[in-house]
Amino acid sequence: MPSIFAFLSSGVLGFWTLIFIANYLLRRSKLRGVYERFLGLCGITVALGHVKIFTVGLNRFFARCAKVCPRWQKRWFCMGAMFGVFSMFASVVVLILTILTVFTSEKNNEDQPQKLVVVLPGVNMPTSQIVYMVLALLVSAILHEAGHAVCALGEGVKLNGFGLFLMIIYPGAYVDLDTESLLNKFPLQNSEFTAPGLVVAPSLAIERSQVWHNFVILMFTYSLMVYLPLILTPFYTSGQGVLVKGVDASSPLYSPVTFPVGTVITDINKCPVMDVDSYGACLRSIYNWKSSGFCVDLHTIEQLKSAYQLKNLSLQKTPVECCSSEGPGDLCFQFDSHSWTVSEEDFLFGDLGTQTKTAKSSNYRCLNARKIVDSFECAENRDCYLFYGESSRCLFPSQANQSRLLRVSHSHGDDLLYIGDLFVFSYALTVGNFVPVFSFLPESLPDVMMNVLKYLSSFSAALALLNAVPCYTLDGQWIFSGVMEALAVIFGLDQSDKESIKVVVLSFGTLLLVANIVVAFVNSFSQFYF
Repeated sequence: MPSIFAFLSSGVLGFWTLIFIANYLLRRSKLRGVYERFLGLCGITVALGHVKIFTVGLNRFFARCAKVCPRWQKRWFCMGAMFGVFSMFASVVVLILTILTVFTSEKNNEDQPQKLVVVLPGVNMPTSQIVYMVLALLVSAILHEAGHAVCALGEGVKLNGFGLFLMIIYPGAYVDLDTESLLNKFPLQNSEFTAPGLVVAPSLAIERSQVWHNFVILMFTYSLMVYLPLILTPFYTSGQGVLVKGVDASSPLYSPVTFPVGTVITDINKCPVMDVDSYGACLRSIYNWKSSGFCVDLHTIEQLKSAYQLKNLSLQKTPVECCSSEGPGDLCFQFDSHSWTVSEEDFLFGDLGTQTKTAKSSNYRCLNARKIVDSFECAENRDCYLFYGESSRCLFPSQANQSRLLRVSHSHGDDLLYIGDLFVFSYALTVGNFVPVFSFLPESLPDVMMNVLKYLSSFSAALALLNAVPCYTLDGQWIFSGVMEALAVIFGLDQSDKESIKVVVLSFGTLLLVANIVVAFVNSFSQFYF
């Protein structure tokens, strides 16, 4: 996985290097005039690791939106103002708890779930989901900035334009408000500049805080995620197994005839599989517990002994192999030859203190696996005595420590028997929750929808949380500035006291946010490389 991250990093660096070189050469070539006119016409600005597109084409659309139900919009943004103040305090509490959790978990050597995670493609996010990440970030940013544009126009502030940008691999959006009309509408005794030409009125920011919009998007997308199976019911079924969407061609599981793509897995080793979560839970439980054996009496063992049984066994080899490669469906089983003397009454009531055991030695038999796995499961020989008598034995597949015998029930014929590493099994299969009712429906569509909703809700929550932090350049700065304006009037604070409190709180919020981001970066890489 680190090689994937290195490959992606090299690709991103190469892409921006080409953009920079192409921009540099075009600006110094004979095509400079044509190139610069093209950039100006399209509103494109190119810089190192940063590209912006600016347009005035959406101004009319935003203006029309601002005129729709203005009274309801006033109420809507008032709710947003109250939520903005609440979220500012909540974001500080969450970030403080995150930092404290990290230090306390390190002190106690405990693993704690991270509240803030830096998404790094190729590190903690599959490269196949980069498209979902970019789409979710772009939609969240556009809706957030569109809210700024609509509320500003509703208050009579002129909108210069709307823009999109790409910084390294992360997309975003912004709005450009006219400074003069903003100051005329909301005059300030002391204007606050974040950059040349950008002035924000605290009263406007607190009354129209667009953190509220990100929270609404979060609730809407999360509701769609919860009810998506119900919405897709006429076309897709769910909760009755997992759909095999892909099988690695280099895997021993690959078999277009006996185990094709489109097969529905319903249980693994009698562990019910209803969805992707239960599928993962079954594999984890099988990994954490020793493989079960199967009760077979000694007479049946000799009857089922395969003709492909090897005579000369290498007992030093792990696992011991007692079947030749020519035996189809045969598997080497191991059992202990010792017997237990235990009565049925002692077995039922757990009084095994008087039991006796003969000397233990291991035996290996090459048997037909499918006939053995239909037997009663056991953990040791004495588990079999009550049901099969003292002549029965508990047979275990001869396998390496990390190997497991899996019996996979599915919709396409007989159960699949797999013996090998569980990680190989899990990585070889790509599964999904939704099974199409009709053959013409695409198998991947519901999972694409679910991934888009998952990332959209995650990034909307992150934008709502981070933008509300009282930190320089974020919405939280203006939310806190508005709160301070109100508190100054209530408590009669003079200008110097007010500004001092602002500097202290905003500096603390900035340091707190930076500390959380640094910790999140360190955790992401440490889980990966160490």
